[in-house]
Amino acid sequence: SKFPPGCVYRMKLGANETMQPFATIPVDHKEGQGGAYKKHNAYYNDGVPEGPVHGVVVDAKGNVYVADRENQRVAIFDENGKEAGEIPVPAPHQLAVHPTTGDIYVLSRFCAGYWQYNVTVSKFSDRTKGAAAAAKYAFPQQKGGWPQMALVASAEQTAVYVAGVTGDLVCLVDKGAEFAPVKTAFAPPPD
Repeated sequence: SKFPPGCVYRMKLGANETMQPFATIPVDHKEGQGGAYKKHNAYYNDGVPEGPVHGVVVDAKGNVYVADRENQRVAIFDENGKEAGEIPVPAPHQLAVHPTTGDIYVLSRFCAGYWQYNVTVSKFSDRTKGAAAAAKYAFPQQKGGWPQMALVASAEQTAVYVAGVTGDLVCLVDKGAEFAPVKTAFAPPPD
């Protein structure tokens, strides 16, 4: 395959540039979907285009963070594609890095059964192997949906907005050791 599962590519901006391999996540399978990521889920829909590598984000120092669902972790690569660490996280789905503190925010999405998902937001301040989450928020089990996360950081506060969960759009204010859900002006109408 030209783009096998587990590969992360980089492409320079400019005319006639092509994608070049940047880093490789070890995976059980070499074509299409399957492998360990498929085994981690209680139910897996083969029609859903998911693979072992999902969210990718870069910090201010050029480190690249990859949601490695095959190995249940966030893999960390330096700017040259050399693996520089990992953070164990079950079912990582989407990532964000705080532009000032460098804290890593992970949205996890685990398929617990037919159209049933466990969704969690975790914050990691420590990147050493085996480090525990500095803060975590678990949503009630979701019936379907594709949750998405956006990090909003200002001098006054840091908040994580999560769409596609119960409540439609939830704002979690980062209080350091916990996330506090707050009401927003974006609540659905009562009817």
